Amino acid sequence: MNAVYALQVTEADHQADEFRTLGGAAWLTRAERDAAFAVIPEAPDEGATAPRTWIVDVLDGEFSIVADRCIDEATAMDLLGVDSLDELRARAIKRNEELAQEWLAGNPTQEGGSDGPA
Repeated sequence: MNAVYALQVTEADHQADEFRTLGGAAWLTRAERDAAFAVIPEAPDEGATAPRTWIVDVLDGEFSIVADRCIDEATAMDLLGVDSLDELRARAIKRNEELAQEWLAGNPTQEGGSDGPA
């Protein structure tokens, strides 16, 4: 399998203390990914002072984050090809909840976990 180079848009919800991957795109070469990243406008980093902030993450061929850039909501919507982030946000929240339940099921010593099938 060939390596894939990707960008992903992440929403940081500072009030809920959650990070949500909203979507992204992938290329077969690093050069193509880097060219796409180079034209994305950077927004000021508002940190936790804003209720939500958005980040475009640069992923290497093994899907590790190697760089990132703060973007504004309009840029996030443009990159994801949507008029609103609400549906993508709802999907990400649902998926985060599913992942949390899967993790708890596999870690019975944590609150809410189980010892597996009865």
